[in-house]
Amino acid sequence: MFENTLLGRLIEFDPFTNIWFYITLYTYWSYMSFRILGVDHYTLHQAKQGNLEALYKIEVLSDFYCSSIKNVEGSRLVRMVAITSFVMGLLVTYGFYYQSHLSQAILFFFFPWAGLHALSHVTARKIIEQKLKGAARALILRRQSLITRLLSLPILVFCTLWGFVQIVKGYYS
Repeated sequence: MFENTLLGRLIEFDPFTNIWFYITLYTYWSYMSFRILGVDHYTLHQAKQGNLEALYKIEVLSDFYCSSIKNVEGSRLVRMVAITSFVMGLLVTYGFYYQSHLSQAILFFFFPWAGLHALSHVTARKIIEQKLKGAARALILRRQSLITRLLSLPILVFCTLWGFVQIVKGYYS
């Protein structure tokens, strides 16, 4: 019904044929690889060159993020993982069993996001437990930045190829 209105014809609601889905996906992954535990890539680069102010900034920003991670322990962490798993299970079921493109797009957007936040949680816990300071902290943050960048390319390519397959299936079915 809505597809027949003027606004419905102007807005494409299938996420895989909508350019805004890919722009949002790319922007999100660019942001996630640019800012690790609250520290931006430029500050990490300055710290690598030995800038003491950048090292101080890394400690302050990552301490703030790590202190918020300490609040998610024990039953809170289990509850958060259980709710996330339930929502992801619903998206998988609705997206692939019932062939909902919107659920598939949301899953492709939020599943890697959950993985990156788990990686951030592990990195923050490592910083807290090992009491890393200065250059050692900058090194572990640069490693996480590299891992995020290495993960982003296959995820973007997979989402794009999956979208093309869905478009072709839609045209030829």
